[in-house]
Amino acid sequence: MKESITKHKTIRYKSVDLRGTKTLNDYLKEVTLDKTSAFFRVKNRQQSVSSNSDDYIFINHISEYKNMVYGELVIIEIGKSQQMINIDDDASEYQMKAFFTSDLPNDLEDKALKREFVESVLYFGVIDNHVAVIQSRALTSKILESYLDWLLGEASEAMSDDYAVILKDTANLKIQEKLASTPTKKLIIGAVIEAEETQDSSDIAKTTFSISDKFVQVFKALLQEDFSGLKLHDGLEDANLRMKLEMTYDRKTSECGQSVIDSVASALRHSDDYKIELTDGTTITADELKLSGTIPMQIIKGNVYTSGLKSQIHSWLIENVDFSS
Repeated sequence: MKESITKHKTIRYKSVDLRGTKTLNDYLKEVTLDKTSAFFRVKNRQQSVSSNSDDYIFINHISEYKNMVYGELVIIEIGKSQQMINIDDDASEYQMKAFFTSDLPNDLEDKALKREFVESVLYFGVIDNHVAVIQSRALTSKILESYLDWLLGEASEAMSDDYAVILKDTANLKIQEKLASTPTKKLIIGAVIEAEETQDSSDIAKTTFSISDKFVQVFKALLQEDFSGLKLHDGLEDANLRMKLEMTYDRKTSECGQSVIDSVASALRHSDDYKIELTDGTTITADELKLSGTIPMQIIKGNVYTSGLKSQIHSWLIENVDFSS
């Protein structure tokens, strides 16, 4: 392994819609950085993923950097294994084996400490009510929003019951101007097909899953088929199913048709997975329509260089956000 490598990560901006005079920055410092707070201890910041799982998410590292609160949201899957393969040049087939944390040599000073594999990490920085997020496939800004709402509301009761943490996208003004001035040729809309946990009232101990409402509504409209009654034994996290819809026109369209496709393109700013192709050949993605960018993340001997990442996130916020509003 190289001593040091640099990966370029997408960073996304979110503004915070929060009632009252306190900012998200204020609440985080009060709840997690004040040594007299119960949530100064990471154990008390753990939120269960679901009632049927021992997995949990939590803010692990959190600290101040200049006028920014920096944090790392982590998800742990209890008992998860990691596949390993033995490379043998003389073998007809490489042997594979599941590797558990219990297989690791116990070199911890305190033998009673537990260890689990880290599934994913989300990195974020907060200045006042302005947030920069580097998300992962497993941990998105939507999950961060829900977690912060739980931590600052239900868990710590730092916020009133009628307050909520809402992370909002801000439009990239240059891309918005481009979209407004150039007609749309094609829309490609994608979505992950998921399953939602359901409870059978006749058998409380039995858990089943049904396909997500977004998928059901689309196919009811297109095919007059109702998939809401389709019962599954498991969720679809590992199924990798995706739905893709395309709206376009052949050769040319009428003024009315252009108005429809332009209106749908404009409305897509609230979605997360789409591409808009303009008549001049330009392609606009969901990330480009929202304020985002790319920053370098330095990894030294397999570990993220935290001090450097803090600096990069802080600099990006200062350079790209209008703090006067």
